Amino acid sequence: MFGHPLIMLPFLVDQGLNARIHVDKQVGIEVPRNEEDGSFTKESVARSLKSVVVEDQVKIYKANAMELSQIFCSTNLEKRYINNFIDYLEKKRGVVAINNET
Repeated sequence: MFGHPLIMLPFLVDQGLNARIHVDKQVGIEVPRNEEDGSFTKESVARSLKSVVVEDQVKIYKANAMELSQIFCSTNLEKRYINNFIDYLEKKRGVVAINNET
């Protein structure tokens, strides 16, 4: 929302997939897990924080995060999507009613 790079610790269900998508978009990084037991170590968290805050790629992460924040925080875009979805549902409701009558 504020255009800050993400440091992702996926725990449940779809969080891993979402983290990988954001990593591919270079919005942030996923903290690597311990290979033996799948846990997060304090060293891996510290390295991940450092790589997003200090290293050269921070400019790329910030720019990409800012670009996504423009999309996710746009109330005009949100209203347009909702209105388009409502229009779609209204059109489909008529199609379903016609199909049920036959």
